[in-house]
Order: sequence, then structure tokens, then C-alpha cells
Amino acid sequence: MAKITHFFSGANSGNGFQNLFPEIMDPETAYDFMILKGGPGVGKSTFMKRIGAAAEERGLETEQIRCSGDPASLDAVLIPS
Repeated sequence: MAKITHFFSGANSGNGFQNLFPEIMDPETAYDFMILKGGPGVGKSTFMKRIGAAAEERGLETEQIRCSGDPASLDAVLIPS
């Protein structure tokens, strides 16, 4: 069974917006790194959820980075392997 980890990497705080994006991964050493860009409601989060589900079906570990503004949406999907 695939290991799935869900977490938030950013949130607003008393000191302003705080994030862990630099600690998640190093784009210089990542095998493959893609950025999705588009307006609200165009399917970015749905696309990432489907990529994560496909990886999980293959038994791959995934990390789903939830959006702090809308926890039902994703900011990122990481597949460490």
C-alpha cells in the first residue's frame, strides 16, 4: 500500500505569511519539476489530485501539499521516488 502524507506548507501568521517551500525540495536536484499556472477553477488542483492518485495506484509514496486558503485544494504533489 502506498504511503500518503498530507500537510500544509504555508499559512498566514501574526508575523505575516510563513512557508516551508524552500524546505520541501531543491529544484536544482529534482528529477522533474513542473509548475502549473492558471486562474481559479481551471483544474490545476484536480490535475494534481489525479497525478497523485495514479502514483498511489502504482504503490508510490506521495506527499500532498494542501492549500492553506482552501484545504480541499492542492498546492503541490510530491512523488519522492
